[in-house]
Amino acid sequence: MAELVIKPQKIVENIDKLSEYLNEHKIHWSLTTKVLSGHKDILKKILSLPAIKKAHSIADSRLSNLKIIKK
Repeated sequence: MAELVIKPQKIVENIDKLSEYLNEHKIHWSLTTKVLSGHKDILKKILSLPAIKKAHSIADSRLSNLKIIKK
């Protein structure tokens, strides 16, 4: 069976680096959380990042996941 290993700290580091680069170049960006499938603990950690405040929006392919994010 296939297994997906999510490393929250690596995701956090990547968001910080990308946010810094994109904001320096005045590029609006959106965070897509699809792969996280509404995983509350990881979302809480990621959405509390200062870099997320610079994101234009947060996207997901499922409305149920967006409802979790909104809470």
